[in-house]
Amino acid sequence: MEELRRISKFSLKNSGGFVCSGSVIAEWEIEENGKKIAKRKEFKSGHSMALGTTRTLDLKEMRIVDGAKVTLKVDITGGKDNTSSEHFLYDSNVNNKAYFTISGTTLNSHLKLTEIS
Repeated sequence: MEELRRISKFSLKNSGGFVCSGSVIAEWEIEENGKKIAKRKEFKSGHSMALGTTRTLDLKEMRIVDGAKVTLKVDITGGKDNTSSEHFLYDSNVNNKAYFTISGTTLNSHLKLTEIS
């Protein structure tokens, strides 16, 4: 099993013909009464992005659990949302950012990881 790359932020550039906002889907486990319980939650940024804008999603500011498996979801206004197939491990001790660009139309968008640095 491949180890997930560690990040603390996502960057999203909107190159699509639509308004959108970024969300983070986080998955982690907790232990209750000796049993591991899987948790999953979507953390919405709440900030709309017009064509040509870029926004950084800071996972610490979004109060995501350190050590959670995270992926980027783009909520497209009036269209079909797009979730990345790329997963990362949130590590508050690193300064790595995963850069994504979304393009296309409301019903046919393309979300692409462009770099990690």
